[in-house]
Amino acid sequence: MEGEVTSTGSSTAVFISEQWSVQRGNLLGICRMCVKSLVDKAAFEPITDTCPHLLNFCTIVEHLFTHRIELRRGLFSGGEPISFWLVLCRVAPRITITSIQDMEEIHSELGKGRAWIRLALVQKKLSSFVASLLPKRAQLESFYLPGAFLTSDLMTELSGTLKCLDAIDFNLCLRGQDFDFGSRKEICYTPYLRFRQSSSSIADDTREARKLGSKVISEEDEDVGEDESVSQLRESFIAERDQKNYFEELVSVRDKQLSSVRSELTSLSRESEKQKRELEDVVLELQKQITSLQTELRASHRAVSSVSTSNGQSSEEQSDQSPRKRTTSLFSSFLGLDN
Repeated sequence: MEGEVTSTGSSTAVFISEQWSVQRGNLLGICRMCVKSLVDKAAFEPITDTCPHLLNFCTIVEHLFTHRIELRRGLFSGGEPISFWLVLCRVAPRITITSIQDMEEIHSELGKGRAWIRLALVQKKLSSFVASLLPKRAQLESFYLPGAFLTSDLMTELSGTLKCLDAIDFNLCLRGQDFDFGSRKEICYTPYLRFRQSSSSIADDTREARKLGSKVISEEDEDVGEDESVSQLRESFIAERDQKNYFEELVSVRDKQLSSVRSELTSLSRESEKQKRELEDVVLELQKQITSLQTELRASHRAVSSVSTSNGQSSEEQSDQSPRKRTTSLFSSFLGLDN
């Protein structure tokens, strides 16, 4: 009996673990498709706050951050999960947290977390933030239950997927937005579940139906299928042409910017060469003045030394003659020659 209970418990645990794995895979898969949709849309028009793909992506990120998150502990918590804003306050860069906390119009923790996701998109730091969480797995385990996405090995793949968003310039406004609405929104899977049958698939179905004889296909039905395939090809051609025109226009704009930068660099190099020559002339002139001053200083030193030498010789002569004069005067006074 105990063996049956143990086997039942282990099988239940395996089943639950597999369901968690399926949830993580679904979240990563829908995130990839949404990122691809954003990249494709950004090639033709700017991404603003009203873009449905952006709104769906922010909802997906919110689901990623709240997957298997811990429940609030306390008598009056009601078993509600904690807000992922509390997790961001612990692991996100402090400067981004401060920027969100300074927004007085956002009151709830959930609203602050949603605003932080959009701020990370604008600053192109969402992928780098996810990559920075990889070595913080032990710290994240204190906020999440076993099987959570943020503590799984899929975080590496998520970081690579979000790297594509760094090439998009998101035109988002965080002021005046209502981020405090209700609870967590549901992910919209409809844009990614639309099935469009290709022309080759239609032809295969036609041949299969003819072979089985389940349906008599008239020429009119075949014409309708051909018209649909032609319309699909026309739509594909128009999309490819628009994308080609966009890239050509983008290349021309980049060429103009490059030529402008090159001309600025050329003018700056010419101006720097001119200033260099002027500085060289100034240096040469200063060197000449220094040489002239040194020559004059040497000449003045020579003159001063010659004057001091002549003064020394005259003083010596005067000192040599003074004893003789004293002797003569004494001798004359002794003989009475003064009178």
